[in-house]
Amino acid sequence: RVVYCNPMNERSVSARSEATRLKSALTEAYRLLLPYSEKYRVDFARYFVVLQEVAAIHPAQAKRICDVGTGIALLPLALRLAGFSADGMDFFIFPETGNKMFGQENIEDLRRIWKKEGCTVHKCDMATPLPQELRGTADIVISNATIEHLKDPKMLLVNCFSLLTPGGCLILSTPNAATLLKRIRFFFGKSPNWPIADFFNAGESFTGHWREYTRSELLYMCSAVGFQIVKTE
Repeated sequence: RVVYCNPMNERSVSARSEATRLKSALTEAYRLLLPYSEKYRVDFARYFVVLQEVAAIHPAQAKRICDVGTGIALLPLALRLAGFSADGMDFFIFPETGNKMFGQENIEDLRRIWKKEGCTVHKCDMATPLPQELRGTADIVISNATIEHLKDPKMLLVNCFSLLTPGGCLILSTPNAATLLKRIRFFFGKSPNWPIADFFNAGESFTGHWREYTRSELLYMCSAVGFQIVKTE
């Protein structure tokens, strides 16, 4: 792959300016959500890519965005700081669900931050049918590293489809099951899957990676529930 860089190109300057704006918004979201955001520092680059994808789809005006599996709402908060209308949706973040991996005991403190910043996080289990009142309420749905944690990927995708307005867009990302590192692990007889002890001992309550997918598998699943594929990476 060859990249040509012209520092005098106005489009290049504009793109760099937009990237700087989005990165600043994400950095501020991390600051506002301290100390809860510390454990998600490793995800900064992934979140930044999603922000760029959103900005490339539509202008900020009058677009409703929902981040499914939002966790502590880093993405919705960053999007709001960047001028978008965005909220989150999660289930396991709430302590009453009893989830040890994602649950936040200090949920009221997080709610205080969300309220102060004008961000709503809907409590909704995407492993069950989407409530009628939430259907058709988003122009863009983000599902970022969530599908691999759910036992029923079809239900997630059906719900994302239902959540969207006609002509809306889903931005879906997930770890690639066929990366070179995982192939190397397999070559040496090591499993590329989630640690077996966690999976074995958790049983039905397991919320690690039930399954990771390849590009072709994602294309099949999204197409099967009615999505038109616009872009893949």
